[in-house]
Amino acid sequence: MSLRFEARWKFFFAVALPALVIAVTILRGLWLVPDWLIGMYGNYDGNWASWNVRGILTWSRSIDFSPFTPLAGTGSLFLPNLPWFNPGALMMALPVPLAYAHLASYIVYAVELVVALFVLFRVLSLSRYESFLAVLLYFYITFPPFDALIRSLTWYTLAPVNAHLMSMASLALAAWLVLGREPRLAFIYVTAFSATILIGFISAPVTFLTYLPIYALVGLVMACATRPSGREIAWKIAAAGATILLLWAVGLSDYLSATAQVSARGIQNYPAILHPGSALLTFAYWVQLCTSYMASYGHVPNSFMDWFQIAGVAGAAVLAGFGRGERRAYGAVVLIAFAGLQFYELLSYDVVLGHLHVLSPPYFEWCSWPFLAGALVSGGAMFWRVLMPKYKIDLRPAVGVAAALIVWLTSEQWIFPYQPRFAGKEVLGLPAIAHREIEKGAIHNYLESHIALFPGSQFRGYASLWLGAPDGITRRATGLSGDAITAAAHTEMRQVFLREFGHRFQATDLWNSGIPTLEEYGQWLTRQMFSVLRDLFSISSDELDPIGSSTYLFRLNSRLLAAFGVRFVVSDGPLNDGAYTERAVQTGHDGSKLWLYELGSPNLGQYSPTSVALTQDYAEAIELLRRTDLQRTAVAWTSAGARFDKLTTAADVVLRAVRDGYHVSARAPGAALLVLPVQYSHCWRLSTTVGLQNPRLVRLNLVQTGIYFERDLNATLSFDFQPWRSGCRFDDASEMKSFPTQRTQTLPAGF
Repeated sequence: MSLRFEARWKFFFAVALPALVIAVTILRGLWLVPDWLIGMYGNYDGNWASWNVRGILTWSRSIDFSPFTPLAGTGSLFLPNLPWFNPGALMMALPVPLAYAHLASYIVYAVELVVALFVLFRVLSLSRYESFLAVLLYFYITFPPFDALIRSLTWYTLAPVNAHLMSMASLALAAWLVLGREPRLAFIYVTAFSATILIGFISAPVTFLTYLPIYALVGLVMACATRPSGREIAWKIAAAGATILLLWAVGLSDYLSATAQVSARGIQNYPAILHPGSALLTFAYWVQLCTSYMASYGHVPNSFMDWFQIAGVAGAAVLAGFGRGERRAYGAVVLIAFAGLQFYELLSYDVVLGHLHVLSPPYFEWCSWPFLAGALVSGGAMFWRVLMPKYKIDLRPAVGVAAALIVWLTSEQWIFPYQPRFAGKEVLGLPAIAHREIEKGAIHNYLESHIALFPGSQFRGYASLWLGAPDGITRRATGLSGDAITAAAHTEMRQVFLREFGHRFQATDLWNSGIPTLEEYGQWLTRQMFSVLRDLFSISSDELDPIGSSTYLFRLNSRLLAAFGVRFVVSDGPLNDGAYTERAVQTGHDGSKLWLYELGSPNLGQYSPTSVALTQDYAEAIELLRRTDLQRTAVAWTSAGARFDKLTTAADVVLRAVRDGYHVSARAPGAALLVLPVQYSHCWRLSTTVGLQNPRLVRLNLVQTGIYFERDLNATLSFDFQPWRSGCRFDDASEMKSFPTQRTQTLPAGF
């Protein structure tokens, strides 16, 4: 046997075969595994992530950190996971059916991950074959379709942007670790380090933060443990300092701070930081905390991921004990990081760090998995060499074949046999790609034809979902008792509606068709909308979303709904109220029914009150809103300092949704006030036609945008909240401090 032939067959069995098997398995999985619970952009959050990217591409300007959507929550922001430097996200702009755009997106994300992780492992002193195996192992535990089998965190299903962020963090760490070793390439590595950090933040300003603690710890410990030269230290400090200075200069810290202050997630009642106080200095406190923690979580290994982490730590211990130089440092840093994670999880049990625990331990656990995979593979190889020093056996072909067999057997035995087959054929005679299309029944079709929004189209009202009928499908399916309605019931009804109607009648099932809703879901939900909808459309027995990421309609009030721009209500029972006109009835697969009703005279931007009621505080404003005719009278803060004398009624009002905001036109015989069904913010920028008097924006009805103008109005509202221009959001946050975290008072009985 020639040496060349021997090398080729070894390469085939060691590298080509396992790589081919796992690549084919992933492609089959992406094609065949439905996106109901797993698969591509799967489940509720995955569908939302897909909509978020496509919505930004449709409604936003390029590299806009405040991409605006008119489709959710009377106008809100898309989560700024910007696609402009994210090739996987850019695939969503392809002019192909959505399922194929998803497939292209995942293929790009997979390639990006393979390259970035292989480069990182090589820099972390793993051999080429060890790096290859570590990449395979990482994909086996995290990437679809294996994530469902392994029961790891399914974040590449729910938020595949994490693949891009993991890649950018890995390349940044690799560039920083080698920075300064070769002076001729120093500027290239500095550029690579800064560029990948900036791209990570531009792609996901908030999510990318979760990668920094683990990656920064690995970088610092590895850099210190390898005893770098003074020149290398200087280059590393300069690169890190320049990048931090640049991020600070563009205002990223202010941007994140302002975002956190206006977020509804901030309403959670976290205790103060270090709330145990002096007890933290006592041995008894830590004994009690550890005892309670262990009793609660058990921590007996009972899953593949538990054993994976144990094996990774064991591999790191082997590297730290028997390795030299960078390998020893790598083992040590994995042990330090894992110990730190366990300590942070212990602190999270008692919420010792207060609101900082909004970043829960799974975020950091996720970021540590690449390093555990590398430690497991490299430590295992070193253990073999230490255990069998006299035997020079090339195990790579055997390891490759074993890896291929494991991937093939697990996929054929426990993944693909249990996937449903969709009807129809695709290209090359393949089975239909497993993508769930919603069933557009009578209600969806009516809403789409009457209120769907696209850039440049006229605003025609919001839709809302009410699940409170005494004899409705919700109470039968969820077992709700009494008069209470809960956020949990809305969540549970998603699957019930999918089963019975092929449609959830919530969020992306409507937004994907341009149908705007009063309800909102996402991290960008504001404190002001959560508070006002809570106090106007729920009662004390209703259970709201405890983490502040969703709003729902719990109570019907036709006058207030109309003022907020709601034109249609989807109800799980008939409404015996003259304010609602039946427009459609849809029957489900089991005979269950949903009704669509239309409200008369909703606010489509034409509400032009001729008087203004001034209030002293939030509670007084809520009471006025409950009893005031909002078509004729608006409610305003006295602190606004605005005076609205001799108001006339505006006419010919047209409100259009445009990229990044709205365009509004109107005329009046004198001074006039418009109340738009649009969420107010100091970040609105108002530009008008040359020659017209400058109109003025004002907060009305607590959360709505008011425009005061004289005679003629032809203006564009653009949302302008950028890292380098965050002051407007701090102004919002200052006003939102008066929006209470708890309900103001119980609504009247029967509301």
